[in-house]
Amino acid sequence: DVFIVRAAMHAVEFKVIESEPSPYCIVTPDTDIHCGDNPIKREEEEISLNKIGYDDIGGVRKQMA
Repeated sequence: DVFIVRAAMHAVEFKVIESEPSPYCIVTPDTDIHCGDNPIKREEEEISLNKIGYDDIGGVRKQMA
């Protein structure tokens, strides 16, 4: 997942690579975020964003029983 932090009139995008506990977490104001030394290249990330995802094939909808 990707989330945005806004401060000082700037927005910085973060991508969750690992979480503890795994596999789910909720980011709150008390969450510690550790940043690596090597940022992810946007060009590489945009390629994966264009792949077909769950929402493209219908997503979650209520079904008739």
